[in-house]
Amino acid sequence: MEGSRYFFGYNWGVFIPLGKYQRFLKIGIGPAIYYTDLSIKLNLCSQFKITVSEDGHPNHGGECVGKTEIDSASIRKWGFSYNWYATFWERFSQDSIWKIVSWSNVVVDNALKLKNHNDLKYRISSGTEIIISYTYRF
Repeated sequence: MEGSRYFFGYNWGVFIPLGKYQRFLKIGIGPAIYYTDLSIKLNLCSQFKITVSEDGHPNHGGECVGKTEIDSASIRKWGFSYNWYATFWERFSQDSIWKIVSWSNVVVDNALKLKNHNDLKYRISSGTEIIISYTYRF
């Protein structure tokens, strides 16, 4: 599978003010426009050899032996979705922004029209998780 995706959005939200420069429990949601360019090939393997990672992590690799392509599809599409964010605590001033525990996410549900099989439904989710963030504003 190869692909790229681009999201553009705007958020509206609420927060609890803690003084002039601090915000607590900041949450929001808003519309998003996306563009996706995706190409996929479905293969049938006569054997799949799993390569176990040596350092004990669950990230294993693998190799498809006797690969036969059984279907493929591609899509280039603009569409609409939604995005959301949540921040536990934020402090802002004229020249800096501090954030502690922040999330943002956008989700796209779509379907690919395969050549030889039924449509393949897929979900693209793109987001960030921040523990501590400092932004210098210049």
